[in-house]
Amino acid sequence: MRPRLLPAGALSRFRGPATPRLFGNRAWVDMLLPGRQPPMRDHSATLDPRTDCVGGRGSHEIDGSDGAEPPADAGEVRRPTRRHGRLRLVLLGTVAGLVLATALAVVVLRSAERRIAAGIERRAIEAVEEGRGEAAAAVPGTRNFLVAGSDSREGLTPEQQERLVTGGPQGPPRTDTILLVQLRPADAHAAMVSFPRDLLVDLPGTGPSRINSAVAVGGPDLLVRTVESLSGLQIDHYIEVSIPAFLTVVDTVGGVEVCLDQPLHDPKSGADLPAGCQHLDPVESLAYVRSREGARGDFHRIDRQQRFLHALADEVVSARTLADVPRLLDIVERVTHSLTTDEWLGVAELRGLAQAFRGFGTGDVETATVPAYAGSHHGRSVVVPYEPGVAALFQRLASGSPIGERGHPEQRRAADVLLWTGRGANAAQVESVLFFAGFHPQPGGMAPVPVNRHAIVYSGRDDPPVAAWIANILGTEVRPLPTGAELGEDVDAVVAVGAEGDSAAHVADAGRPDRASPPGVRPTCVRCR
Repeated sequence: MRPRLLPAGALSRFRGPATPRLFGNRAWVDMLLPGRQPPMRDHSATLDPRTDCVGGRGSHEIDGSDGAEPPADAGEVRRPTRRHGRLRLVLLGTVAGLVLATALAVVVLRSAERRIAAGIERRAIEAVEEGRGEAAAAVPGTRNFLVAGSDSREGLTPEQQERLVTGGPQGPPRTDTILLVQLRPADAHAAMVSFPRDLLVDLPGTGPSRINSAVAVGGPDLLVRTVESLSGLQIDHYIEVSIPAFLTVVDTVGGVEVCLDQPLHDPKSGADLPAGCQHLDPVESLAYVRSREGARGDFHRIDRQQRFLHALADEVVSARTLADVPRLLDIVERVTHSLTTDEWLGVAELRGLAQAFRGFGTGDVETATVPAYAGSHHGRSVVVPYEPGVAALFQRLASGSPIGERGHPEQRRAADVLLWTGRGANAAQVESVLFFAGFHPQPGGMAPVPVNRHAIVYSGRDDPPVAAWIANILGTEVRPLPTGAELGEDVDAVVAVGAEGDSAAHVADAGRPDRASPPGVRPTCVRCR
């Protein structure tokens, strides 16, 4: 049975005057969050190097002569003055107070950690257990977390489900949000990869299906094995967030502010938001992150989810939140009590995730989406992994390399990209991948030179580096324009697509099995979806 969430005032005992303040509330944050050192006061301006005493006057200083020759009776020992005695008492009292405050802070933080660990709901996941004894990652200390957002309505009343526009009667829960988060403490690196909900994958022991059905078919264990099979990475920990848990998180921080460049009206998710910046409550936030409104469907939703995570991180690390230590502790406890994890996830790993989450607000976390193109499988609409881009993305994560810049959605939408097409299905696949990534490639005719791989990107303008973004998505390289080729002044990049079959050849060279064309898959018109 799921543990009950702590009431909002559960930590009120930390709000009293006995709460220690170590150089202000921010020092609490420095101890709670890794990678931060408590601020230290600089007294160098008030210390005399000759005496090491405050103000340059110590009990052994003679007659305040400031370095002059001592009088003849300097050898006579003088009794310390009453003022010096009071000063020593003050200093001793201050030091004792700091020691006691530090000890109390450690006790409070350890107690909070124990409550956090005890409140998490855990379940045995065989795939995670099996991976604990396998070979270490290429970069020591690397941890891969699989985060799944479940559409489970457990704990919601029928009235709440109607208000949240969750749809009709539910079968087995599915995972509408799937994130792979990699942490590398050795070089303070964090990366997050989003998986489209309709991504066609091979479910181990089951066969091809959409990735969001893995949990419904075989539970979290099958989802972990599916992601491991697709990525080649070992999943170290699993975290699941339900709809009630999401609402709790947003409610705990008091809502989130997002800015929309155009109105969002989606009856399927319940979103009805005007253009402009606005503060979303938990219900509006859920409608926003669930919306698939737009020509790119689930890829639009991924963009909204990533934008929301940035806004949520900004709220959590805002000065208002960091200055209110009881509120910060309340957020940490209520969030962790809303999670379901594997049996081996400890408080230390959660601290690492919290540190990475803080990076969303400052742009320190690399983000990417699994590149895919439109297709159909046995009459159902799916998106198919674009194997060259998928292979390059996960090989970089496996080797400890940066995944590469890919631009923001607004930048990709504004980019001017031409497509030199090849022959066959490969051209349709590449155009579909670029469209789902947020680009709007325009036809540029046939490539003036032979294209000896699935795709080659030619650079137009260097600022912004659109060609590099596209190359990172497609898993290819950037080359200078062929001799004699001319482009308009506004063209940012040109993508030359190889003939059909080049993609499979490239995959074979990469040493990975060819999953670019699963059985029964046919590419479809991306603009017809």
